[in-house]
Amino acid sequence: MLKSGILTTVLLAGASALNAQLIAIKTVPLMATEQFAVTPTFSAGKAGLRLANEDSLRDPFLNPARGGLFNGRYLVSGTNLSRIATGVGGFFTIPVTFLYSNGRHFGGVHVSAQQMHARRYVPFPEQRAGTGNYLPDAWKEKKVFNGFFSGYWGRRLSNRDVLAGSLSYARLTGLSGQEYLFDAPIYTQNALEFESRLGWYRTLSSGAVEAVLVYQDFNVQTELGRSFPGEAGSAGTEQEITRTFGLYLAGRRQVRKNARAGFSLTANRKWHPKIINYSLMRIPRDPGDTYAFEIGTGLMLNDNGGRSKSGVEVLFQPVWSRTWAEAEKDMVRDDGSLLRKGGRTIDNRFRIANWRFRIGLEDHNPPFTVQLGLEVRLYRYRLEQENHIAGTVRRQTETWQEWKPSFSLQYDFMGVRLGYVLGAVFGSGIPGVVNPGRSFVDSSDVGYLIAPASALTLQNTVVLVHRLQITRRLR
Repeated sequence: MLKSGILTTVLLAGASALNAQLIAIKTVPLMATEQFAVTPTFSAGKAGLRLANEDSLRDPFLNPARGGLFNGRYLVSGTNLSRIATGVGGFFTIPVTFLYSNGRHFGGVHVSAQQMHARRYVPFPEQRAGTGNYLPDAWKEKKVFNGFFSGYWGRRLSNRDVLAGSLSYARLTGLSGQEYLFDAPIYTQNALEFESRLGWYRTLSSGAVEAVLVYQDFNVQTELGRSFPGEAGSAGTEQEITRTFGLYLAGRRQVRKNARAGFSLTANRKWHPKIINYSLMRIPRDPGDTYAFEIGTGLMLNDNGGRSKSGVEVLFQPVWSRTWAEAEKDMVRDDGSLLRKGGRTIDNRFRIANWRFRIGLEDHNPPFTVQLGLEVRLYRYRLEQENHIAGTVRRQTETWQEWKPSFSLQYDFMGVRLGYVLGAVFGSGIPGVVNPGRSFVDSSDVGYLIAPASALTLQNTVVLVHRLQITRRLR
């Protein structure tokens, strides 16, 4: 069970990522700044509903075949501003997106430039002097820039079938909040993310079905500095590599004149050939593998001639994951037996059961559109950690909840749609572990598979995001 301890509440800022085919694994309540939320969307204000909801801006980046469901050309730009009040992170993003469809062929391109805000060290209440997490002045003033690219292209095979593919690439020199994953300052960081998708969409008489194959490769290298002021040089380099293959199946059906139902099934197979040894763990492990699934269903109702919409979604994510550490040399177990080089010293087995609930409302009264939404995320997992050196087994269960309300106001004039989104996340923050005389903290919006060294504590945060989006339909 997540323990509160003697903790302080602070304010943060962030955004929400939209990704249907890749299941993020989260075993600590990391601060959800969600720095990868860069693609455009019309649905951010209604909790990002997707199963029974259509979004002509967002959907082609989830399933590229959906880019063939509209006609015309669109240019989208704006700003995403995330500012963390306590100074532990934040970013400013400028995205530009162009979408087109001209009969049989269609495509789209998205680029984003992102600047990370300067960050300063915020002490954790349980931390003891000299335990690290020292953030040098050079890092406080350093500007970190990230870049994102995504493009898709496809064609209509018939009046019913659409086929398309997409490629995405991101190069980052800073991951939001990751400085709190280590008991040392980050000097340099380089991360590469590559994704490819192949999507198919078929229109039926009373609905539609679709399928997406996805592959993702994520590689990050982090060079750490010394933990104490005045110490020079590098403390070493940590690397993380995760490769994911995914399959996504979904369908929609018009169940009534004013009601549409949707369902989805997602399967991910993840390989972790290299995993970073975070300070929060205190136990190295490398490598690992994961099987993750998601089952979802949703309903969308249209009232008042389609001007008012309301929707709900329920998603369940069962996950089985295993990580381990291997002996770098021959070792003697506590019982006197010999463990050969390459043998497993530690086995971590995770049994994860997460839930997501979304509800969204929309009212369209030209020229204004107002959206309200709420997403509730319930996290629960059980860790069984077997120590092959000591001959012991440790079991740990953790649960927590995250709440994400959202609001959007859109205004249409002269072929332009101007939209503003305000969102927040409650329940995540900067977690630590309870250890005699010492604790560690971490924070990130990227999925991290971490085996905590002991029971978790949480320094709560409130995450805020401001998003401005301008959409222009070109002639």
